[in-house]
Amino acid sequence: MGRQTIPVVMNRTRSNASFLVSPNVDEVILGRDWLTQNAVQWDFANELITLKGKPIRLHSADRNTPRCRRCRVSLDTEIPPETEVILPTDMIYGRFAASGLNDQWTTVPSEPVTGLRVARTLVATDTASAAVRVCNLTKSPIHLRRGQSVSVLQSVIDPDAVQTPPPIKTALVSSIKTCSAEWTTLLSLKQKPN
Repeated sequence: MGRQTIPVVMNRTRSNASFLVSPNVDEVILGRDWLTQNAVQWDFANELITLKGKPIRLHSADRNTPRCRRCRVSLDTEIPPETEVILPTDMIYGRFAASGLNDQWTTVPSEPVTGLRVARTLVATDTASAAVRVCNLTKSPIHLRRGQSVSVLQSVIDPDAVQTPPPIKTALVSSIKTCSAEWTTLLSLKQKPN
């Protein structure tokens, strides 16, 4: 986390803004200090701001479209060859909408870098960071840079928190066990001597 001052250009009007930088936010938020320093007038009824005497029309984001949540590498990291590690990551949230108490997120099994497999990892909704299991399947070290994307996150539902007919719940639990078994098999195959 830090502070960065950068130029901001809106409707061909240039000014500087000081931003708080966080690994967990991917949107620009112009604060009250910037609004005050630039004598911004906000006309909520007409969705318009006036910046240095020039009107600027505001455009609303579609809040019904889900924004992608993802995780990124927290620190520059080297993953040794043919090794499984727990990778520290920062969570990136698409918006700060209130989440349900039972909301859970999971990484998506993927290969963000050739030979690096990301395991499905359950992540709490209200966390800024998470430990994500990855496996280097290559015979060479893999270098990851801070801020590099590791995985998108997908919403998951706790089967015990939902009124689900038994056959569907059984299928869901079976699917989870199958994924876990596949990962265990993959790791055991990589650990066998050649």
